[in-house]
Amino acid sequence: MQCPVCGATIEDTNTSCPMCGTDLTASYERQYDFDFTDAELNLAADFRQIRKNYADSKGMPRGYRLSTERSLLMFVLLTICTAGIYGMWFIYCMSEDVNQACEGDGDYTSGFVPFIILCYVTLFIYVFYWCYKLGDRLHDNAPRYGLKFKDTGKSILLWGTVGILLVALGPFIAMSKLIKNTNAICEEYNRVNGYPTRERRGKKRR
Repeated sequence: MQCPVCGATIEDTNTSCPMCGTDLTASYERQYDFDFTDAELNLAADFRQIRKNYADSKGMPRGYRLSTERSLLMFVLLTICTAGIYGMWFIYCMSEDVNQACEGDGDYTSGFVPFIILCYVTLFIYVFYWCYKLGDRLHDNAPRYGLKFKDTGKSILLWGTVGILLVALGPFIAMSKLIKNTNAICEEYNRVNGYPTRERRGKKRR
């Protein structure tokens, strides 16, 4: 190492500088701290890389297991029974699962707090925008899991807006499509990441 005072090159065994006599004990302690910290950071990085390698090779899950059993009927019934509370919880959980399954696509599906605030500020117009964005995101991320969804954000938006004028069931059909596609992507996410999946019933690709 070098003396911090005169810059002379010093053997690691020396506790003081032979040129100027500076005590090097504190300098050695700081250097050891730096080296140890660097070693810790490198070790942590190595472990993260090992975990990523296993995840990429499907040797272990990348994240928590996602729900694949969402139901429109339960959503409607429990939302009514809980005066809307369950509906908000449903939106939050659905958003979290979509963000996990679609991680890395550069998009984000807002959850409970942003959803409530933006709905209030926009007089619930944001609900239609949220459904539109979610429909597009599910459609765009389907191919990464070997899936193909016919419904895009536009078709979901049409069911939610025009559908409510033509048939009162329009918004429910839109939500049903979002739930169905979310369940499909979440199930494929679980399979890709090593989680056991439920027995498939008929064709899952759309």
